[in-house]
Amino acid sequence: MKFRMKPAPKRGSHHASGISTTLSSIATLSSLLLLQLPASTLVVSAATQTQQKVLEHVYVDLNGDNWDTATAWDLDSDDVCSEDSSYTGVKCNDNGHITEIRLSDMNLVGVVSPHLYTLPYLTSVDFSKNRITNGGWDRIDDVLEGDDLIANVETIDLTNNLINTIEGIDKLADSLTGLHITYNNLKGPMPSELFSLKQLEILALSENALTGEIDTRIGGLSNLLEFYCYGNKMTGVIPTEIGELTKVQILTFAENQLKGPLPEEIKYM
Repeated sequence: MKFRMKPAPKRGSHHASGISTTLSSIATLSSLLLLQLPASTLVVSAATQTQQKVLEHVYVDLNGDNWDTATAWDLDSDDVCSEDSSYTGVKCNDNGHITEIRLSDMNLVGVVSPHLYTLPYLTSVDFSKNRITNGGWDRIDDVLEGDDLIANVETIDLTNNLINTIEGIDKLADSLTGLHITYNNLKGPMPSELFSLKQLEILALSENALTGEIDTRIGGLSNLLEFYCYGNKMTGVIPTEIGELTKVQILTFAENQLKGPLPEEIKYM
């Protein structure tokens, strides 16, 4: 059997052309491989890294090492959304974006991280039955960067906590439809921020220490279906503006210090 040795390539344009062709082929192959990956895969990968960092903020600010749960969050894992994820209480949509966080009765202590509200697909938060003092709304502007969007949160349940302010919650005015802050430490007049939440359908402020008269601006929350304000220390009369809540189905001011007759407008609700 005979072997023929190919002559070595000559230096010059042919050699340069070969290198150029090879590089071009590699670039083309890389492009093809990239095109074969679904666009959603690339988006979710980036989103997952960001989401994991947000969850780390939530965990640290709410004393995560002492949560009451059989499965603690593994902050070293970026597996946020799979069925095997260690992130208890976190729910995602089919595209791998966090939509709900439910950590009720888990010994959460401290303040909610404002980073939570940078999750653009987050719609529901349930941190009820814990010892949280601040919902994080007053610090949202401190953590937004560039084109960051505020989450489209629809429901926040902080029932049975230690919340003493709702400052900054008006930043969620475009999306918030349910706010539950029964059994907390709100004191003084009804917070002004409430009246910016025009999309509210459910407002629960019972069993706090609210004082003063019922604010007449309550009539501007025209989408309210349920309004709970029993067990406070409110005084005066129920204002006629309450009649502007034409959609309301449940309205309760029991166990306050109100006086006088019910306004005539209530008959037309």
